[in-house]
Amino acid sequence: MQVLNVSYPMPPLVELAVRHPQLALCVAKGIPLRPNLRPLSVELQNSQLGQPQPVSFSEVISQYSVFTGLSVTVDPTNDEPGNPVKYINDAAQALVTGTTINLQVQGRGGVNYSPIPEETPVQALPAAFASSAWIWRMVNPENVKANFTVQSLLSASPFTMWVIFAFMVPASEGDPYLTFDNDRAMIALSQTVAWKLATGQPIGA
Repeated sequence: MQVLNVSYPMPPLVELAVRHPQLALCVAKGIPLRPNLRPLSVELQNSQLGQPQPVSFSEVISQYSVFTGLSVTVDPTNDEPGNPVKYINDAAQALVTGTTINLQVQGRGGVNYSPIPEETPVQALPAAFASSAWIWRMVNPENVKANFTVQSLLSASPFTMWVIFAFMVPASEGDPYLTFDNDRAMIALSQTVAWKLATGQPIGA
């Protein structure tokens, strides 16, 4: 199985605070961050050529969730069983899928937006979303809805495609801090030992 993946470690505390002061405050307070994976999956076949196949997260986003990267993979198929080239075919499927995707977020308060408004090759997503890692945030009750479209005949049909979004969410102990506005979060953050260490300030100051 070939996996196309882009993910990034958490940026330094000062950089994180510029983007997400509430999350940075949780980190400075020692509140754990936990991974939250949200997959989109769909079975595709040649008979669906040109027909969008809608999918969405099985549940809406219920927590303050910061995007950290995504992976694209294709389940192995039964194409050419026993043939040595089967493994080459399986690896190539995620690289050249013949499939496009568009993506819409059902936003909080009915404000929707489209991170991928036009048909885009699925295999391009990990690199295309790299600049959004640790910047893009989703909150309750947002959800992602996508359309996968087979644009060219598949060499192995059917197969299941997966696009897996990775988020980091703070543990429940951080819930009170997530209600702070940006200024209040930055003031509270500036008083923590972690912030003083990150910015070179004396601990007793």
